[in-house]
Formats: sequence, C-alpha cells, structure tokens
Amino acid sequence: MGNITVNELKVELIKLTFDVQVDVTPKGDTKPAAHEWRLTLPGEIGDHNAESIEGQTLIWKIEPGEVATLHAESSMRINPLIWAMIGLALLLGVVSILLLRRRS
Repeated sequence: MGNITVNELKVELIKLTFDVQVDVTPKGDTKPAAHEWRLTLPGEIGDHNAESIEGQTLIWKIEPGEVATLHAESSMRINPLIWAMIGLALLLGVVSILLLRRRS
C-alpha cells in the first residue's frame, strides 16, 4: 500500500514492536474517508498511542486528510514451566558433555 510507511516492525523472543505511519490525505480527485485501524497483540500490551482498546485489540481512528503514526508494543511472559524445561535441557547438555569427556 502506497500510503503506509513501516518505521519499525520487530518481533523478538518476548517483545513485539509495531510502528507505522498512515497517510490518508486525498490523492488526486479521490474523496477522503475516515479509517479505523485495529491491531490485536499477543501478550501484555505495553506502550501504545491507540485511542481505545477492546481486549487485546488496539484501535486507532484516522480522520480524512490526516497523517498518523501508529505505535504499539507488547511483551510475552514465558511460562515458568518453559524456563524449567530450558534449565533442565541445559543441565542435561552439560552433564552429557562432562560424561563424554570423562570417557575420553
């Protein structure tokens, strides 16, 4: 879409960052129309500039002729069980390496 500029769209292990610029100024003879943008985020909603929230969905209303920057961040909490499994896997890996070295 020609009227959208992605400033930042980043998905990390436990964080999502969404930052886009939306230009709804009329082009040529087109009639400007209001736009509503909805973004449903995973995890815990953090910093954002949305006008309203419905559950996990952020909502921006962009008026005709407006250029708006939409920004949102969310973070995911990793379940303690997953951390325990990662720790156990690391421990088993270290023990395996030590046993293999001992046999050599």
